[in-house]
Amino acid sequence: MENPNDTSSSSSAPVIECYNPDQPYTARLKKILDDYPDGTQVLREIIQNSDDAGSTRQEFILDYNTYDTEHLLDKKLARYQGPALLALNDSLFRDKDFESLIRLEDSVKKDEFEKIGCK
Repeated sequence: MENPNDTSSSSSAPVIECYNPDQPYTARLKKILDDYPDGTQVLREIIQNSDDAGSTRQEFILDYNTYDTEHLLDKKLARYQGPALLALNDSLFRDKDFESLIRLEDSVKKDEFEKIGCK
C-alpha cells in the first residue's frame, strides 16, 4: 500500500518552470485591456475562448457581493472588492491553457487557425 505522505515519488511531483517575460505581466495585461473597446468586447472574448476550448455551456453570474477593504496592501485595490461578473464553462483547463497564461505575449492559439481566438 502506498504511503499518501510520501513525497519522494517523482512521478507525482509537479514540474516547475521559471519563466521571465520580456515585459511585466501588469504592462502586458494593461495593453490587452487597452486593445479592447468599451462595451461587450470582453464578453465576446470569453465566449470565443469557451468555444475554442470545446465548451458546450457558458454561464455568466453577476455577483453583487462586496468585501472588506480595510486590510488591502494598497487602498487602490478597494475598487476590485466587488461586485463582479463571473464566467464559467464546462471545458477542462489543460496544461497548454496554463502555458498560454504564462506567455501572454505569445498566444498558443496563434497557429490554430480553426480556433476563433487565433485572431
